[in-house]
Amino acid sequence: MKRFARIAAIAGKGVLVALLALLLAYDGYILIARACGVRAPTVFGFATAAVATGSMAPAIDAGDLIVTRAQDGYEVGDVVTYLAADGTSTTHRIIAKSGGTYTMKGDANTAPDPAVGESAIVGKVVCTLPGLGAAVTFLQSPAGLCVAAAAGIALWLLIDLLSGLAKRKKSKQ
Repeated sequence: MKRFARIAAIAGKGVLVALLALLLAYDGYILIARACGVRAPTVFGFATAAVATGSMAPAIDAGDLIVTRAQDGYEVGDVVTYLAADGTSTTHRIIAKSGGTYTMKGDANTAPDPAVGESAIVGKVVCTLPGLGAAVTFLQSPAGLCVAAAAGIALWLLIDLLSGLAKRKKSKQ
């Protein structure tokens, strides 16, 4: 039992360090990419975004996290994220395709968006994670990073405390 507790403590700390390192590396990459002028940074071809409005309800709600991936081509009916001329990103459904331009519209909107070229499309939505957008947005903020670091330290200390208690209990027996 003592050996299992020791292995579990080491494994727990390893997973904790790996998760915090991945979070920091991801946040650092996104910040550096945006500072260098990359409008839609991707990791292994995937981009994530927190949905801010309900324009795609009920398919995608405000506060959801979406994952997009660039495709070789896009078809009518695909839900895509694209960058508007002003630099804002929007996630809407393709309702018309004409040559190299696409017309999009939010499912909950009454009017279509102005047509955009294929080069403006970041990618097709391949996954929607309901409600996780707010959490990810928070974790990418300075306050969120501090909370994640504090939670990691607290968890590390808790693992140390529990493994120390297990050692003391074992040595008394």
